[in-house]
This record gives sequence, structure tokens and C-alpha cells, in this order.
Amino acid sequence: MKKLFATSFTTILILFSHAALTDDLDIYITSPVSAKARVLFIIDESGSMAFGPNTDRCLVTNTPKDCFLNDDQPSQRTFQVKKAMRTVIDESDDDLYMAIMGFRGKKVSRSDPLSCQIKDEGGNCLKADIRVLTKFLNLEESNSRGSLKWAVTRLGHDMSTPTSSALHDAVQWYKEGIDATRHNGSQENIPSPILNHCQPNHIVLLSDGAPNSNSIEKNGWGYTNNDLDDREPDNYSPECEWSDKTTGHAFEATETPQDGRCSPDFVEYAHNADLNPSMDGTQFVTTHTIGFHTTPLANTFLAYIAEKGGGDFFTADNADELTEVLQSLVHDAKAVVDTSINTPTIPFDPSNIAVSQNSLYLPVFKPAVNPFWFGNLKKYEFKITTTGDFQLVDANDASALNVDNSFVDDARSFWSDTPDGNNPLAGGSASKRTGSRNLYTYINKNGSTPDTLIDHRLYDFVAREAHPDILNGMLGVTKSSEVTALLKWISTGHGFMGAPLHTAPALLNYQDRLGTSQSILLITTSEGVLSAIDPASGEELWAYMPKELLENIKTIKYQVDNPDDTKLTAERIYGLDGHLEILHDDTNGDNLINGSESVTAIFGMRRGGRNYYALDITDPESPEFKWEIIGGEGNFRQLGQTWAKPDSGKIIISGVEREVILFSGGYDPDQDVVNGARVADDIGNALYIVDAESGERLWWASSKAGASLRLTNMTNSIAADARPVDVDDDGIWDRIYLADTGGRIIRIDFYTDSDDAHQINGYILADLNGGTANSNRRFFTSPEVGYYASGNERFYALLAGSGDRPDPMDHSVQNRFYMIKDYYPWSPQRTGDVYTPPQPIVENTSLCGDINNCHTLYDATTNLTQSGTTEEQQGAHNLLSNTSGWYIDLAEREIDLPPASGPV
Repeated sequence: MKKLFATSFTTILILFSHAALTDDLDIYITSPVSAKARVLFIIDESGSMAFGPNTDRCLVTNTPKDCFLNDDQPSQRTFQVKKAMRTVIDESDDDLYMAIMGFRGKKVSRSDPLSCQIKDEGGNCLKADIRVLTKFLNLEESNSRGSLKWAVTRLGHDMSTPTSSALHDAVQWYKEGIDATRHNGSQENIPSPILNHCQPNHIVLLSDGAPNSNSIEKNGWGYTNNDLDDREPDNYSPECEWSDKTTGHAFEATETPQDGRCSPDFVEYAHNADLNPSMDGTQFVTTHTIGFHTTPLANTFLAYIAEKGGGDFFTADNADELTEVLQSLVHDAKAVVDTSINTPTIPFDPSNIAVSQNSLYLPVFKPAVNPFWFGNLKKYEFKITTTGDFQLVDANDASALNVDNSFVDDARSFWSDTPDGNNPLAGGSASKRTGSRNLYTYINKNGSTPDTLIDHRLYDFVAREAHPDILNGMLGVTKSSEVTALLKWISTGHGFMGAPLHTAPALLNYQDRLGTSQSILLITTSEGVLSAIDPASGEELWAYMPKELLENIKTIKYQVDNPDDTKLTAERIYGLDGHLEILHDDTNGDNLINGSESVTAIFGMRRGGRNYYALDITDPESPEFKWEIIGGEGNFRQLGQTWAKPDSGKIIISGVEREVILFSGGYDPDQDVVNGARVADDIGNALYIVDAESGERLWWASSKAGASLRLTNMTNSIAADARPVDVDDDGIWDRIYLADTGGRIIRIDFYTDSDDAHQINGYILADLNGGTANSNRRFFTSPEVGYYASGNERFYALLAGSGDRPDPMDHSVQNRFYMIKDYYPWSPQRTGDVYTPPQPIVENTSLCGDINNCHTLYDATTNLTQSGTTEEQQGAHNLLSNTSGWYIDLAEREIDLPPASGPV
């Protein structure tokens, strides 16, 4: 068999409205430090915050003394705010910056009316007192939560409600920074927190009433704490800063007409303007409001502020309700990355080394904080301009990209009826998902037996009945009627696709005996399906959903029916998240599926589970179930999450040449929580070789008893692809390299001994884990292999970079890029006829098991071979020649990524 070739198009970077970042999925909603969401809480500290639950008798001019509760009374408003804020600070994720600002009035003995908002009977001024209780603090840092909770204890209650002043200073802070009053009364210049063009910015205003300052009818304007307005004393109609309205926004729904003047202007400006034009994109702030024990009149005001600020308005009447509201806002603040793009695929003819078709199929998805992510598949075309350059064009034959490689707003991808521009979920194949679907599964009570999938529809629209073997528990419901309803729903197109997360589409070209051509696109998604799509129309032809993923349908339906519910607690749905491998026995070498040739699709689950599935799609309109491998059961108990790409080829096992599929043992999710030194894994520490036709296990390696080859130090999961090598170019694999999550590189040899008997053996070629928390290096990509020959030196050069794919934002480990010399490229090291593994290569002599037989690496980070003095360059070259390879330290934000090329 041979693989159907496809190559990734990476010579252009295609972006939508936000930059696509790197793996794993949390990086799309857990931003880089500088791009994390900023949330500024503005807390009302007016005198009424000392009240208990809202009562009419407290809202009078001469408030009864018993309305004011002590600070230790749970029903006091400030007490409840402190309680809610402490909970939110403790329970929020790390990927956030928080700041806290308080606002109230204070008495000042000044006669200048410009500094006053209200005059009391003694002639004193009540001026806005806006206090920055904490700057923006990164919740990931150890002391931040403690500092924020300490700031919460400083919240008080006194005097008036200068809402306009608070909102002005908040916007000013985001825009240019402010000269702020700190909690201790000192003045400090605090710069703008906008540091990255991708970061979302939010203001959350919490108040227990409407503003009672900043009215034209009161003697004084004073919407700022810093005397910024320059009106004349007799001019009571100044402009609001940043507003084009001559008298500000006259909003009448307050206790005193026009109290709170300019508040809507400030937040509207912050949401619509570009607060930092020097950055890419538009830097804006979204303002949300919370009415706490508020009257209908105050709620009207606060709702209007939220509307103008582009945010949401909430109410709460106790600490528990307030906690829920605040947690919802913090949760939603992270749901901001609009689009991410996976690897686009161009149909490729390997015999011509040129693009044989001009279509590009682009898988996209939209990250969210909810469990299920939506996605799409879009089609564009290439054409060559008169200057010889490639140009990506849309269905109107117009350029689809702007000069910055973002999509043109009115671009219309193929298959789309209207412009879809930079909207990932508009148009594309998702827009064609309407009406009944040919959605199949496979359920065989007698085990895995090849069978036509047409006989395994989830829902039969002709007979109007669900699959008879799908039971209540498989969907997490209690009634058969619920089973029928869910299967009918998922078998009906609703205009959406799941997200194609870690996969690329595969294009298959068929030709029947009469020469008629047909093509299909295959792609896996988070919906838990392998979809076959018509490349001409974008319509789904059929789809297959493994029975193990039927349980997700209930959650997917709920999320589709309730798109605004961001508080779902279900775990993220990954569905079919793994690699897709196409096996084609192309006997005539024309890259078409024709004659008696067959084609099989093999795919894993990655984060979605521990299985591999194989479908025979020789007939593109009638797929057949071929086999499945269930991780954790039978001969595959050691198989972890199926991250690795299954690879097909020939190998000799027990003296017999076999067509096989090989794959590494997968990922152990326990690695997600390993924050210290290296820890052995329970699953995934294996290599499997199975029969290509039946999926039967032929051979396996592990540290576990019963393995065909037992390597005692093979103790960590292997998420990276296995790297097979045909040493003598005879079409049969002779070696396999593995890289595990414990920082090891493993070599497996398939060779003949002096009696021409076929043998399989292996060893740890390199152990690059330093044994400490900050040297717990892990590999998630397989090594690249190249042959080096110079003078008398011959070796395979293995190139590999360490990193933490599941948690790319963790920078506690010093990751490195390595070149390892394998000095036995042609055959294994033997003493006589005895397989003799060398000592593992390590970074330095302190890590050697045998100091007299130590193989170490050269630290090339400082690049002395090029940038050093003549003497340093000579010394570096000598060390490079006398060591078993080299490494360079990766900077904090550098990670190792998979190769950009297609299959090797």
C-alpha cells in the first residue's frame, strides 16, 4: 500500500480577525501573558453601600441611622460584595489580569466651584474620590490573588456616587494611563494595561444606585478626579471628553435630571474608538454593569451604560447571586478569540512536483469557553498572477486576502451563498448542513466484523426509527423516546459543523471503469464524526460517528439550543481529534483509485479517546466498517489517548514480510498535572504494530510484562508519531525511532543475525531529561532523521525539540532543541552476534550512569562556532567533533512544532 499524498500549504499565513496561536487548545482561550484578558472592577463605595437589603425607608433625605449596618454584618451590601469578590478571585482561572477601583465622594475645603460636584450646608465640596486599590495583577503569579483579596478588604462606604468620574478615569487608564490615587492616598502614575493587540479589555461597574453627581443643574461639573475640564465658571454646558456632543449625553432617567452626564459617552467612546492606534487592530474596552440592590430607576441607567459600552447588564440582591454574576463575567471575558485556523490542504501530485489542482480546502474553528467548539471547512482557489506570484482568490475570482493576510471582509469562499469574509462559521461546508444526513455508526454485539455502514444509520428517516441497538445509557438518557429524539436531531443538518482541531482534510480521487471521475473530501471534527464532503458543492455525502462518542450528542444539542449559556460545566468535547491516514494500494501509480485498487481511512481520537478506527471507502458512496482498536482493552490495554498518526508500510516480523500499521502508545493524561520531576506513566508507554487488513496486534514493545520486546526504561507515554526508517531502501522498514514524554529517544531495530534469523531489539538512545522540575523535558513530536557523512564520520542526525504541548503557556522548564548523533546508522551495535546497546546519550557528565562510558552533548546556545573569537571557534568545533551531538536553549516563548511538510 502507499499513502495518498497531500502537502500542507504554509508559504502564506492566513489569518482572520485574531492571530492564530499555537497548540494546545487552551492556548486559544488561555492567552499569552501579554494577551490575557484584562478585567477592571469598579466598585461603588457610596454611603448606601452600608445599607442592608434595599428598603424604601432608607432612600430618604434624612436616612435613619439603623439603615447603616456594621461592617461585620452579613446583610450589609459592602460585606456581601467583599464575600463575592473573594470567591471570584480564588476560583478564577490563571489566564486573566484583574484590577480593582473604588469610587465615592469626599469632602474638600475649597471654594472653587470647578472642583465641586455638590456643596453641603457648611460650604464644603463633595468631590469624586476615585481610588485604585490594585493595579492589573496576573492571576498566574503567586502573590496576585492575595494582593487582590487584601485590596477587597479596603473597600468602604461614604458619601456620594460619582459614576461619571469613575468611568472617565477607567477609560483614561486603558487609553493612556492615569495619575491615580492609591489606597493609601498617595499619587502614582499608572500606565495603560493594553500591551497586546489580541488582548480583550473589560470594565465591570458595580453600583447600588444611580449617580448623584455630574449634573449641569448642580454647581460644578467635576467628572474627573484630576481637574481636566477647562470650562469657564459660568459655562454649564461643556463638552464631554472624547465626545462630539456639545453638551454631553443628556440622560434623564436618574433621581436628579442629568445626574451621571457623560457616563454613556465615555463607555461608548471606549467601545468604538481605537484606544491605541500604534497597535495592529482596534483596541477597545467593553463595559458591563451590575445593579446590586438597585431600584428600577437605577437599573434603567445601568442598563443603558452597558448598552453603550457594548456589554451586558445584570442585577443581584445577595452575595450568592452576585458571585454567580461576577463568575459569569470573568468566564465570558476569556471567550474572545474569534477564529483559529488549522492546516489547509492542497491536492498534490508527487510525480510532477506541482500543484495538480488549484483548490485549497481550509479547516477553521471558533474557540469558546463552552465544551463544544464549532468549525467549518472552506474552499478557495489559487491562480498565478502576471508577475508569477500565487494569489488566493474567492468565488468571485477576487483576491481573498488583504495585504496583512487577513481575509477581505466581503470575500465569498466557494460553497458560500453570501460573503463570509473573516467569519469562520459563516458560509463554507457548514452552511450546506441542512436536511437529513446519512449519519452512520457501527454496533456489532459479536465484535468487530467488516460490515456496510448503510445498515447502521443512527436514524432512518424512511422507517422513522432510531438504530435499534443504541440503548438509553449510550446517550446518557433514561427514556427510549429521548434516544429517538436525539438521534433524529443529530441526523438532521442544523447549519453547523464541529471543529476540525488537529487534523487536515484528505482529498480522494476516484475513476470508474468508464473513466468517470469522482472526488470526496474526508475530515474529522469535534462533533465526533468522519465526514465525507463533495468538493464541488461542499455538501456532506455521509458521516460516521463511533458508538463511543454517541454520549456527546446530548451536550452538543443543548449548546446549539442554548448558545448564550456560557456556564456549562461539562468537559470539553474533542470528538474525533486525531490524525487521518489514507491507505491506497495504488498499483498503477496514477494517484487515482481505480481498477481493483482499495482505499482505507484510519483515524484516531487524540483528546477524544483511546481508540483507532478503520473504514473501507473503496466505494465512496457506500463506506464499510473495517476494524477498530479499543484502547484499554484486550491486546491494547497499554494504549493511551491516540495522539499519534498511524503509519503504514512493510516490516518483517517472525521472518514474514507483513503489510502493517504502526503507531506509538499514545498520551497519558496524567502528564497534564505533572509539575515536578519526571514521573512514570500508567499508559501510553508502548509501540504497536498491527495487521493493516484486520487491525490484529502482531507485535508490541513496552516496559510492561508480556510485551514482545520489553524495555525496562520505556516508562513514559509516547504521544509523538513513531518515525520508521528504511535504512537500505528496499521498501521494508529496518528501524523505528520514538520520542517520549519523559525526554527519551528510543531506537528499535529490525535486523538479521549471523544465521540470517530475523531479530527485533531496542534501547534508549538518549535520555535528555535532567531529573528535576525545571529540566523535566518532554517530547511531543517525533525526531527528524538525516544522514551525515564527512571524512570518516558517519551517523544519523536526529533533530528533536522539547516542549509541553498540553500546556504551552507553562515556562517553568528550560526546553531545548537537540541534534543527536546515532553512530550506528546501518546496523545495531553488536559484540560478536550479541546485541549490545550503548549507554544512553545525556546532556552532561553529571547525568552519566557510567562515567567511563559517557556520551554527552555540546551546549551550542552561545553559537561560538560563528560568533566567538578564533580561539573560541576552534574550541567549539573540537567539542562538536568529540561529543554525541549538541543542543541549544529555547527562549521562553519558543516551542517545538510539527514539521510543516507533508508525509515523508
